[in-house]
Amino acid sequence: MQSQVTKNPEKDTLVYWYGDGCGFCQQFKKEYKQLAARLRHVKSLEITWIDASRNGVAQPKRFPTVALFPARGKEVPASRQVPFLNDQRLQAAEFMGDILKGEQTIGAMISWLHQEATIPFEDEPLAPAEDEEPVSMLDIRPSRETAMSVYL
Repeated sequence: MQSQVTKNPEKDTLVYWYGDGCGFCQQFKKEYKQLAARLRHVKSLEITWIDASRNGVAQPKRFPTVALFPARGKEVPASRQVPFLNDQRLQAAEFMGDILKGEQTIGAMISWLHQEATIPFEDEPLAPAEDEEPVSMLDIRPSRETAMSVYL
């Protein structure tokens, strides 16, 4: 039932299951995308979503459902696992906080991720060290030799 994404031993994987006809799901998608944007700097966290009503995947008992598949095979107690139809459960911790509360929901999800994630992360991207100068790709000019070797 789990895909290769959720079995990635090097990353914690956050999955959002939604149903296309679920009004709460459509409203919550905006908050979830804001969470994904805020944590895009976290290389150890994969954030994904799936329309379970269209993709022929196992369906959780309720929509919307958000769960974290921990990296490195970390065990999840049965009481916190995602309940699916046919009484199946996945080795993933389900987020049971309030949704549709904007910034409050996003903050609660980040706090929950800090508790459940196998790999610790920072809420904000790390600032460059004082001796490092930010580099823009626009500032990089390939030499003639480099440009030629690309085409060889």
